This record gives sequence, C-alpha cells and structure tokens, in this order.
Amino acid sequence: MAAPTAPHAAPSPVAPSLPPMAPLADPAAVLAALEALTAGAVVATDADETLWAGDVGDEIVRLASEGGGPFARGDADFAWYSKEMAEGDYANACRFAARLLAQVDAEAVRTAVSPTLAAIAVRGWLVDALLRAMDRGVQLVIVSASPLPVVRWTADLHGLHAAAVIGIEARANEVQEPAPVGFGKVEAWQRLGLAQPQVALGDSRWDGPLLQMAQAGFLLQKASKDVFSL
Repeated sequence: MAAPTAPHAAPSPVAPSLPPMAPLADPAAVLAALEALTAGAVVATDADETLWAGDVGDEIVRLASEGGGPFARGDADFAWYSKEMAEGDYANACRFAARLLAQVDAEAVRTAVSPTLAAIAVRGWLVDALLRAMDRGVQLVIVSASPLPVVRWTADLHGLHAAAVIGIEARANEVQEPAPVGFGKVEAWQRLGLAQPQVALGDSRWDGPLLQMAQAGFLLQKASKDVFSL
C-alpha cells in the first residue's frame, strides 16, 4: 500500500487564528438547554472527547502502525502522529488519518477496529440527553475532525444515529476541502446548507468556530476527564 507516510504529509492550509477559549460550561446548563429544544431544532456536536472519551482517528493510525486489518506494520508512524496531534500541526495530523484510511478497504478496517470503538466510554449524561432530544424530533449533526467513516461507525455502535455526520473525507491521497477542522467545521456545515444550530457542543479550541456559529455554544470538559454524574 502506498501509505501517506509522515515525512511526506503536506502541511495543512493556513487558517485564521482560532477564537479564544470560552469558559467550561456547567453540565446542568447544557442539560437544561438540550431539554428545552423542541422538534426541528438542530444540535451540532463535536465527537472526540465531546461525545466519547478518546479520539477515534487515533485508532486508524494505531492500526496502521501495528499492521492490523488491511495494513502492513509500519504503514504509519504513530509516535509522529501523536506528537503532531499534541504539539505540532494538529490539522495536518487529522488529515493524515483520513488519507491513511482512504488507501485501504474501509470495511476491512471497520472489522478490525469495531471492538475498540464499541468499548470507548461515552459521556453518558450527554448521550442520554441527546437521545431524549432526538426522540422529540431534534436533529443531531456530528461534526468531527476524525475520518468520516470511523466517526459514523462509532456513533452507530453507541446508538447515536445522527441526522448527518460531517468528518474528514479523502479519496486516494487527497482530502476533500474544506476539512472540518477549526473554521473548516463551519465551512463544511455551510457547504451542506444546514440551518444554524440552536445548540453546539465541543471540548477544545478547535471547536470554537462551531460554538460561535450556534445560538448557544457550550465548551465541555474533555470526556476522559468528566466526573459529572446525574
């Protein structure tokens, strides 16, 4: 497989500076906002570390690094990727995961990673509130910087059958732009002609533009650190 190895990964496009981080929201305020929504309202939510505790794009790169599924060992450098995600070109690393997945049989990857994705801990109080809202006719749209297929797989495994899922898409070694990273989340949303969301949810500065786009945006503690319980 001609994998998009780390040294040849193109830098991400230059984007405007992200808005300042908002204060962390009180979970009770988030719940109240969601419970107030009625049929036809739209919720936009990030996925990784917002809906669940982890980054599902990581699992694609990890699989390629270890030679699982359709990958050969060393098709990706997980150490390089992790460093980029944490302190380097985050947007480029997100695109790298999508390009990596696009090089192979997606169904073979799905078979290999589904047990891991099914075991990811979801943010229970939030997912339960979203499911109740969906039962009332609220539309859930997931907007993620992880590869689109893996976000869909994870959401479906945890019963979050969203009205739409936006993620990074790639064909061969080319990412379809605008990739939903930072301001790209808003651009991808607008390109689909979606209505302004009443509520938006995220966990990092990369979600800032999405939160600002909504009537009410809530920055959450990362799901892996969330100790709130009902």
